[in-house]
Amino acid sequence: QNQNQNQNQNQNQYAHTTKSSTFSSRKSTTSSARSQQDQDFKNFMNMFDETVSSMSEEELNMAMGAASVVGSVIGSIIGARATKNRGGGGNSMITSAASMMGSAMASQAASTLVKSVHEDSRQRVLEREEREARIRRGEAVEEPRVDERERIIKDVFGTVRRV
Repeated sequence: QNQNQNQNQNQNQYAHTTKSSTFSSRKSTTSSARSQQDQDFKNFMNMFDETVSSMSEEELNMAMGAASVVGSVIGSIIGARATKNRGGGGNSMITSAASMMGSAMASQAASTLVKSVHEDSRQRVLEREEREARIRRGEAVEEPRVDERERIIKDVFGTVRRV
């Protein structure tokens, strides 16, 4: 029985030590992991911008069309459900009208979002190329101060406002 108690105490001490060391190693790697995540996100955004900004007019129109179709279907469903939730579910004419309005609005929003993302990507690529050219010429260059995640949120809200 004493031997079992000693084993339990040793296991508890080991578990406490392991938890403490795990916590401190997590704490010390958190900032470097965050930095790595930020760099990975920046690399992804650069690759995304390069790809989207190089889309031809035909590819852009196809992407806008696909987004418009998906937006239309989703908007139609949301419009129909909105009338049912407000007690208008018995009137099929109101439900149909709401479904059509939702379809049209969401279709336009999706199409506008794709066009906006394309234009924003082109602008960011141009700005990055100009910054790199200034660096090659030896001119002083400030790094952009905008957080990429904040920029995405701003782009989405700007698109919603335009629609």
